[in-house]
Amino acid sequence: MKNVILILISVLMLVCGVLLLISSNDDYAAERLFYHAAKANREIAINPDVAPPKMLKRVEDGLQRIVKTYPGAKATKPAHLMLAEFYVMNERYEQAHSTLDEIISKYSQDKLISSRAYFLKGSAYEKQDLWDKALQQYTTLRDKYSDTELGLSIPLYIGNYYEGKGDAAGADEAYRQAALFYTKLETENRGQALGYVSANLSVSAYIRLDEYEQAGRLLEDMVDNYPQLLPLAQQFSRIDLIFLKKLNKSEKAIEIYRKIRKKTDNNELIGFINDKIEALEAQK
Repeated sequence: MKNVILILISVLMLVCGVLLLISSNDDYAAERLFYHAAKANREIAINPDVAPPKMLKRVEDGLQRIVKTYPGAKATKPAHLMLAEFYVMNERYEQAHSTLDEIISKYSQDKLISSRAYFLKGSAYEKQDLWDKALQQYTTLRDKYSDTELGLSIPLYIGNYYEGKGDAAGADEAYRQAALFYTKLETENRGQALGYVSANLSVSAYIRLDEYEQAGRLLEDMVDNYPQLLPLAQQFSRIDLIFLKKLNKSEKAIEIYRKIRKKTDNNELIGFINDKIEALEAQK
């Protein structure tokens, strides 16, 4: 959870840096406040248990001031979200949840902010050992914001939760639901970037389920249907895992490598594929 907070804070600081470059004079004060609050908040996040009380109060006051005094500034949304992160990080859960509810209501049309708010609300419930409530937030995030990075990642995140708890049955069900979710999303967005990402995540879900035949079919389908989007080289390790290590189908691996070779004009990549095919054929 600490790593999640650190990542979110880093992203918000980057957003602030961009805003400072493009801001108007009216926004400048809010953005400077946000930058300094974010910098101090990152220092706190590294080890919140030993953070000086004065630093904690300075961060909270600065973020609250932005939200209340500069409601229309570019920095206000990220500042509002960082205030909620601050409360979660410091285990002030009642304030965290009320702040997140306000964010969700106020910025409902902003997918990026709203999806992060739902994720953070679920994370807060996780820290409180209230998994049922966390799952409600994650399910809403999945269903309402399936076209965002967090919305897409959450079905596998839920499976990882059960797996980390040693709940094999819960993990299996979660990964199966994830696979069905991603397959449906891919069908609805076939040929688009969202379709490719969904197909890629569906392969991951079936690998987690040890259902390598289905994972292999989906991987081959990706090669056939997403040549313009597919980072082909990134799939080589999956081809080896699924068709060579798990299914012992070297002929199918060779077939897919040949398909990939036809879809690229990268000479270095073609040479690598030729070497793979030659090595596999020598093993027959």
